[in-house]
Amino acid sequence: MEDVVAGIFKFIGRAIGQIFIELILELLIKGPGYLIIKFFSKTNEKEPTENKLIIIGLLFWCFVGGSTYLIFKYGI
Repeated sequence: MEDVVAGIFKFIGRAIGQIFIELILELLIKGPGYLIIKFFSKTNEKEPTENKLIIIGLLFWCFVGGSTYLIFKYGI
């Protein structure tokens, strides 16, 4: 009986973890990447690839983090 309950909790934990990872990847990384690429690209260009979205999204968050650090450290 304990093995069954442990298996169920393990499954539920993995499912929740997968949903959490997908939420972070889709909304927080790919979202800004998509908006930035669409803002700076031509209107007739095809949809950006997933790799571009992830790279631009990560660069965006690096910029936000670096800017926040500089503002609080140096009061810029």
